[in-house]
Amino acid sequence: MEYTAMSLVLSLILAIVGGKIHQNKGYSFIAGFLWVAFLGLLGLLIVALTKPKVSVETNKENKMYDENTPIQ
Repeated sequence: MEYTAMSLVLSLILAIVGGKIHQNKGYSFIAGFLWVAFLGLLGLLIVALTKPKVSVETNKENKMYDENTPIQ
């Protein structure tokens, strides 16, 4: 009984961590949470290796975006 409760708590904590990682990369918290909740450590690996979303605002902040350059 104790092992089941500890396993459930550990799974919940890992799912929350996966959700936060996914959210920090610009995606939905719920999507990251569900990846880890259903797939466990494999889901955490998938979320961790997901590339971050890149937006125009991010590019402007990083000065990778030049307003004088035409869109190709």
